[in-house]
Amino acid sequence: MDFSAFFDRVKKGDIGKVYVFEGEEEYVKQSALKKLKAACLTEGMEALDFAQFESPDFDLVRAACETMPFMSTRRLVLVRDFEPLTASKKTQESSGDDSAPAQRVQKDFGQELADYLRALPETTCLVFYQTAKCDTRKKAGKALEQMGAIVSFDPMTDDVCRRFIRNTLASSGKKISPDTAIRLMSTVGRDGENLKNEMEKLASFLGEREEVTPEDIDAICTPSPEYTVFQMVDAMVSGNLARALTLSGFMLKTGSTRFSLLALLLRQYRILYFCKAMGSERVSQQEMRSALGIAPFAVDSAVRQAQKFTLPQLRNGVNACLETEYGLKNGTLSEESGFNMLMLTLSELRKQR
Repeated sequence: MDFSAFFDRVKKGDIGKVYVFEGEEEYVKQSALKKLKAACLTEGMEALDFAQFESPDFDLVRAACETMPFMSTRRLVLVRDFEPLTASKKTQESSGDDSAPAQRVQKDFGQELADYLRALPETTCLVFYQTAKCDTRKKAGKALEQMGAIVSFDPMTDDVCRRFIRNTLASSGKKISPDTAIRLMSTVGRDGENLKNEMEKLASFLGEREEVTPEDIDAICTPSPEYTVFQMVDAMVSGNLARALTLSGFMLKTGSTRFSLLALLLRQYRILYFCKAMGSERVSQQEMRSALGIAPFAVDSAVRQAQKFTLPQLRNGVNACLETEYGLKNGTLSEESGFNMLMLTLSELRKQR
């Protein structure tokens, strides 16, 4: 299930016996764990019925699960990065007669774990908090999948992110329109923790005022590197090299390196190239979003930028980024001069025939 479905179920008091939290959206994952703690544990007595392990032996986990809760209706057992649920190169790559016993032990253990998960006490809520994806090819992973226990915390979609922004600001007594929420997403990115921090800044900046405006976002929010690179490309498209260099200088002062900026520029010009190529084939923007795997607002903006170039010009832009990267890595170009030459080349793209 996705994390929205998980939150809905917890809100209704529908708590499962076991969950696997997996995915990259760490802030929302932590929020889900907080909700689960509030639902399972008696306030003020949480430590009495909460057990936490990191990469443990399963016997310890089983013992914790079999312990009756003391002051709460459920005992919450948290296991971080439980290796038997993730893909193991050792078992996949082993070969020969010597490895067969080890593989049989792993197989038997997987079955034992799968059987136990189905027999968990009703008084226990067991949570596997994973950095890597749960390997559903293994018996334990397959059992968890069949139980509907896997909760995916993948990066937020646009709709989920807009809802997250609206609800978070509403809790501070603030409002935001859908279009302004998109502006916030495109400016600071869709990472949950970063968004929360920027919304706290916005709420403080607004004071008694209720409605968030685009001007508020421009005034107080810290742009993400991807958004700043988009602005750099916009400036170069407009022939404003000075602004593009100012933006790159800002990013360098705030911790970016020229190599990271180069990677972002290469990514952006590749997106522009593919948008232009697909546009010439009359591919819809919805199909572009699916093919490129980027947010709708990012595709819409890239299509707008790509319209100002020819396909050969964008191909030259991609090649210029690749050649600069090669020159920096083999030492024939210095970082500063190589990057500045690239910025000049990219700013002159539209003049090329």
